[in-house]
Amino acid sequence: MRLSTTLSPYLKNPDGTLRPLSDVIRDAADDGFAVLDFPLHAVPFLADGEDWRAPIREALDAADALGVRFGYAHLPFDFPAEDDTAGWERFDRRVRRAIEAAAALGVGQAAVHGHCPPRPNYSYDRSFAHVCGFLAPYAALAREAGVGLCVENMIKRAMTHLRRFGETPEDILAAADALDIGVCLDTGHANCSGLDVADAVRKLGPRLRMVHINDNLGLGDDHLPPFLGNADWRAIFAALRECGYPGDCNFEVNTRHIPPALLHGFMRSLHDTGAYLLTL
Repeated sequence: MRLSTTLSPYLKNPDGTLRPLSDVIRDAADDGFAVLDFPLHAVPFLADGEDWRAPIREALDAADALGVRFGYAHLPFDFPAEDDTAGWERFDRRVRRAIEAAAALGVGQAAVHGHCPPRPNYSYDRSFAHVCGFLAPYAALAREAGVGLCVENMIKRAMTHLRRFGETPEDILAAADALDIGVCLDTGHANCSGLDVADAVRKLGPRLRMVHINDNLGLGDDHLPPFLGNADWRAIFAALRECGYPGDCNFEVNTRHIPPALLHGFMRSLHDTGAYLLTL
């Protein structure tokens, strides 16, 4: 197991514009991360009318020059309104481009969200069929491209009785088994859903091929560094070892409010935290 991070902390300037990807990757490498998670959900160049392959080539060239690699990616998940036909056509095009981009980057596993908004009158069978139907074409495309698709666990929102598919390890395991894909366990999603995260790891077993490592206090999806919330990291990493998890310690931590002048120090501290986690 190696240390990995999403590139989201480095991706944009303070005004929200995209930084040169060569700079983004250099900064992550300078902070000690040799494995990278490309946030394909957050880049604007997958939209229509742009040469979206050129930035991917730039990123790959920079990674090759620095001796780092792209192990992971996150596919788009900003779902349009259900009756927005044009929006769904654009979304589908972005996801398909993202899968092609992931393949070009050499990504092994890419996280995807099932389309499963919370609903009244929840039906497991109906929701299971909907999520599998939504993911099936992307699973086939990813398989053809040589990218492992990993369905991610969703959050059970506090203070609501609405249920949605994907909140439990049993849900995402059922979808992964049906589609023969992997699972991405977001530890923060699991923790703020009231799950025993280590137990979730064990339940997912060999389907678990990707993790998003982050913490919270069990009340919201805060994406804190480990040990700043109440997740039991010793138990989680013991469970990862027991189930033979084949992937990396892949951080997905929120740096939205970190001043730019402090970002590198924060990320280097996160790398040190990861090094400690690996001793567990």
